[in-house]
Amino acid sequence: IVAMVGSALDAAGANGGGINMTLAERAPGSALKPFLYASAFEHGYTPATQLLDVPTSFDSSAGLYTPFNYDHTFHGVLPLRVALASSLNVPAVRTLDALGLDTFLEIAHRFGLSTLSETERYGLGLTLGGGDVRLIDLANAYAALGARGRLATPYAVQRVRDGAGRVLYEHPAATPRRVLSPEHAFLLADILSDREARIPGFGEITPFELPFPAAAKSGTSNGPRDTWTFGFTPEITVGVWVGNADGSPMLDIAGVDAAAPIWRETMLAAALGRRMSWYERPADIVDAAVCAPTGLLPGPSCPSTVRELFVAGTVPTAVETYYSRDADGKVLIDPPLEARAWARDAGLLLRTDGRSAANLLRIVSPIAGTVLYLAPELAQQRLVLRAAAAPGIDRITFEIDGKVVGEAPAADPWLVWALEPGRHTLRASGRLANGTHAVSVSAFEVKAR
Repeated sequence: IVAMVGSALDAAGANGGGINMTLAERAPGSALKPFLYASAFEHGYTPATQLLDVPTSFDSSAGLYTPFNYDHTFHGVLPLRVALASSLNVPAVRTLDALGLDTFLEIAHRFGLSTLSETERYGLGLTLGGGDVRLIDLANAYAALGARGRLATPYAVQRVRDGAGRVLYEHPAATPRRVLSPEHAFLLADILSDREARIPGFGEITPFELPFPAAAKSGTSNGPRDTWTFGFTPEITVGVWVGNADGSPMLDIAGVDAAAPIWRETMLAAALGRRMSWYERPADIVDAAVCAPTGLLPGPSCPSTVRELFVAGTVPTAVETYYSRDADGKVLIDPPLEARAWARDAGLLLRTDGRSAANLLRIVSPIAGTVLYLAPELAQQRLVLRAAAAPGIDRITFEIDGKVVGEAPAADPWLVWALEPGRHTLRASGRLANGTHAVSVSAFEVKAR
């Protein structure tokens, strides 16, 4: 620990001046997202992976959970790089839903965030700050990213000498342990330092910009009661918390406005006494041209080819069919069913030809092959059945093992089903205007532990 400021200087001890807030447990907001996407990388995602930022609702123990982005807008289809750098909430919650809460908690604990222990109360909001952490622990987790994926235990006293200069105590050499591959740590550092990828979420001018490359990530809890900014170079990691020690909310201020300016000034001060460098690309990191926002190889009509970084062996091999052209040469898009309403509202030209009843309806959850496990300690366990439907379908009927379990409007087709052990087949169907039916089928299994 190079420096630690635990509270505002307050001689009278008022306003929490006697509390060391670096050791207090507070809600981290979006500052946890890099670790979610680190786990996603370990499960086959890449910086180019296509994510969706569209209206999405989830069932939770507290009722319907519908996450929103900070600006209450949606960005549709976008790559993971932009979703993380711009700190978009909806893609993060959808990613957590796909990976599973246990997967996220495993990597959080691996990075030393041990205060995230109340697993029974966490839901999908965990990636947006639904659990409490300590500033010192989260700063150390970011330091592990900055150390190419190696985590060490923080300490404050390096050595103690007497008046004659004799060493009375010296902290033993650090023994960091590997918690993330160097390649995945490099990809996260590259994304968190990407000014262009931040623009959709933060605009073109932010306090994250420095005269040298640096990774940066902010976070804001509800209220807002806590605002954070973390960032690093190979030489140093700085973490900042701003808030009221009594937990009272601040007035209309986010992490990028409160904690980020302090982070920036601290990084500039740190640079006065040390050379700031950046990371060399690991040998197993390669770059390839892909078509944004699909993350696939460019097709003949792709208008936006970009170069993206990949761990060797993860470069996509499929060619995108997202883009096409009509007879007049205008670019058409064919987004996932869940994003078609967003694309239409955004004024984009949608491809409509050649869409059969088989691809007008898709089961989103559970996907085919899913295996779910019953937890004996929980009295009630439910599964969200979710589909996505193209325009022209009014209602969706859900059947499990040939028995109708409910209907839902095609604009947001989902319902909840109580888990039952065994192998099951989910069938979703919707009637088209011409009288035909669109159908999607998914087989899954529920097991007892």
